[in-house]
Amino acid sequence: MKTGTWSEIERPQVTLLAPTNAAFSSLPTVYRNNLDKQANFLKSTMMYHILDGIHGPDSLHQNDMLTSLEGHRIHVSMQNGHVPQFNRVSIMNAIHATNGVIYVLNGVLHLPSSPIV
Repeated sequence: MKTGTWSEIERPQVTLLAPTNAAFSSLPTVYRNNLDKQANFLKSTMMYHILDGIHGPDSLHQNDMLTSLEGHRIHVSMQNGHVPQFNRVSIMNAIHATNGVIYVLNGVLHLPSSPIV
């Protein structure tokens, strides 16, 4: 809500990559502080976790490259031949929604341009 990205999540077809609270808590303090204090940094991080269209588990393949709404590419890899990962962050659960899919992640996808990663 803070970032104004709610309308992006309400798209007719959307895939949301949703890190858990524990994933955010495990970030370095300086990263968390930047998220809290810099609205543009928070918005970029949020947009990095939203994909246009529905990318369900059955449609993902090894080495697929997806583009986030933030504009960066997200690499899909498989762990043990079946569990998709995004940029080496594992998916804990996939939840089907009326307008897409939500992937619960055990980590936060970092912006490649972030000076603190």
